[in-house]
Amino acid sequence: MGLVDQPSGRKQHRKATPMVGGLAIALAVVVALTFGAVFEKAAVVQILAEHRGFLIGSAVLVLVGVLDDISPIKARYKLAFQFACCTLAVMVDQVMINSVADVDLGVMAGPFTVLVMLTVLNGLNMIDGIDGLAGGTAFVGVLFMAAAAAAFGRNVDALLMGAFAGALIAFLARNFPLRRGGRASVFLGDAGSLLLGFVLAYFAIRLSDQPGRVFRHCTAFWFFFVPVADAILLYVRRFLRDGAPFAAGRDHIHHILLRRWSARSVCWFLIGATATLAGLSYLVELAGISPLFQVAGWLVLFGLYASISHRPWAAAWLRSRRAERRRAKASAPMPVFVEARRAA
Repeated sequence: MGLVDQPSGRKQHRKATPMVGGLAIALAVVVALTFGAVFEKAAVVQILAEHRGFLIGSAVLVLVGVLDDISPIKARYKLAFQFACCTLAVMVDQVMINSVADVDLGVMAGPFTVLVMLTVLNGLNMIDGIDGLAGGTAFVGVLFMAAAAAAFGRNVDALLMGAFAGALIAFLARNFPLRRGGRASVFLGDAGSLLLGFVLAYFAIRLSDQPGRVFRHCTAFWFFFVPVADAILLYVRRFLRDGAPFAAGRDHIHHILLRRWSARSVCWFLIGATATLAGLSYLVELAGISPLFQVAGWLVLFGLYASISHRPWAAAWLRSRRAERRRAKASAPMPVFVEARRAA
């Protein structure tokens, strides 16, 4: 099928690796729901009814991701499919961010929700650059939200997220760098990173929406601070530098940290940061602290990250662009007169 990632100058793996992790996760969830229907038919029927927009959108994203893994699709076409899937989930399942820090968004709630979903979706896709990072980040978020949903009696949501968590455990067994020097034997591929980003965004918004809210919207924003902050800064910085925010490059947060640490250490650090921020934000909400404090804290941390990372990012961006130019020059066809001269 062509779902194999070959080694190249921008990649860390040294041998061809299958990119079927996302497809396997999607199929595992389908199998889990099929078996679940045997024992809890009513619950599975309720899942299909309440999450139909999400499930259809997930299937489309997996299909688009698989096609992109086989033969790259232009960024604008992928973004169009992502926009359609996020809009479908918002409109069909009525999943929406109606307010932020008690500020009512009114008619802007729908567009803002789609924008947030797109940012989370692409943020997770962009950090899928070292073994275990995207899958581990998604697992922390899904497991945390599944536990919170179950604690608040949102059993249908918890059941569906539990299926994704179980599928992620099986995937991470083949992808996560548990031992030093270990290499992944399977990758998520775009199908997996897009699917998991969609899962995180959808459930974070769904569980923070009224009625039966599990946590506040501004609490949910902390669950994916790392991928979202990295994505926003990269889009802005790349656009200001060369007007190409969606260009590939080795200037992500994990690339910057790889200058000092091993890939395994970077993976553990960023996943640990995600888990810590998610836990602290939830404790802040339980303590009854104003949501304005959470929003302000998010913006302050984002500003600190932008300030601290700017110089190493600029250096990484320059190295990345130089490497891209060298590869482009090396792969460019040789002029005819040069070939003739060499032949002579």
